[in-house]
Amino acid sequence: MTVVQTEDERAVFTECRAARKYGSVISDACARTIASWYVDDSDAESHGIAFMATGEVPDSGALFRELTGDGDRYVGASARHRRAIEQFAVYLLARTAAGPVPEWSALWASARQR
Repeated sequence: MTVVQTEDERAVFTECRAARKYGSVISDACARTIASWYVDDSDAESHGIAFMATGEVPDSGALFRELTGDGDRYVGASARHRRAIEQFAVYLLARTAAGPVPEWSALWASARQR
């Protein structure tokens, strides 16, 4: 069975694989794209909504728990999506208590690949 990947998935999976291989942290653009896959935009108090809007990470643990559904989304994910979630966790640890990111709304993983 052939798995069809979107342009965003290809960009994210490529960057996550490289980050893991070289021990680096994924880009803001990659993190924003990963978060978009899991954010619940129906909750106005969502940490994910705030992150998607500005890149601010006031509480990395709460944001990670929210986006992964307390780990349920990780358990049910494909290997590539689990790798993306893992690299997103590393990104959050590196940015704990970080403020907004300049030009955040223009960042997107597949845009970096062009």
